[in-house]
Amino acid sequence: NYGVFRTYDGGKNWEGMSAIRNPTCFLQDTVDEKGIWWPYGAGIYYIKDMNAKRFEKIDADYNVEELVCNEVVSIPSDKAPVLHTMVMDHGHLTSESIDVKAMGQKSAVIGRGTAFDYCEEDPSLAVSCGFYQNDPSTGDTVLAVSTDYGRTCDAVNWIDRTNAITDVVMSPKKQKNGYPVIMAVAYGNSTYE
Repeated sequence: NYGVFRTYDGGKNWEGMSAIRNPTCFLQDTVDEKGIWWPYGAGIYYIKDMNAKRFEKIDADYNVEELVCNEVVSIPSDKAPVLHTMVMDHGHLTSESIDVKAMGQKSAVIGRGTAFDYCEEDPSLAVSCGFYQNDPSTGDTVLAVSTDYGRTCDAVNWIDRTNAITDVVMSPKKQKNGYPVIMAVAYGNSTYE
């Protein structure tokens, strides 16, 4: 958790107000000058009185859908799903039609989806990545390869499971061995130079 602090003397003295989770920003209410809108990683809080000794948070996110999409990809093929979406709390979602709710992965399960790519020469070859836990620096990495346009993916061996993969790309052409090149960007502690 992070803290909220307030100063009335230009920063000389600070007082702790509240513990918060996943802070993004504060927005002053344009209707009530004492009010503060407080969007965070799982919704929206509202504070009625910014001058109160302690902030009283009110859940103000009724009827608001929060979905953190890291990547949305459409493979240009009639054989592929209409859309692939890599989502922070729902992993890798595939949409066969724009009229039907997206489905989660049927094979390699990714808790937090970060990236998706495919081979332009053979779009049936695709790669997706992500991790299981909230903190990508300690979460188990998932790197998965597909041969059916991303509908199902099999996890592959990854050199360092403690570093979460935040991005992945697949070369547009296959190599002589029949496989495209896959490059991954990992987040976390590393000694690679």
